[in-house]
Amino acid sequence: MPEHQHTVFIAYARSDGPAVHTIAERLRSRGIETRVDIEDLPIGVDWASTLKEFIRNADTILFVITVPSGKWLELGVAHSPGT
Repeated sequence: MPEHQHTVFIAYARSDGPAVHTIAERLRSRGIETRVDIEDLPIGVDWASTLKEFIRNADTILFVITVPSGKWLELGVAHSPGT
């Protein structure tokens, strides 16, 4: 039986994209499954529902908090397990 792979969802403001991409690549290089909206959302899907699913299914949610992050981080917190 395959071992469960730890999954991280990264919540961030679009302006922080380059830094988030670097963080995601470093996590992936260590074998951690990482979800980043712009990289993992297929074209044409209901993005809000898909993001909520990513958040619910993540073992860890990494919040990259900067001034522009505002309302998008609220969405991440609102749909996090245990809230």
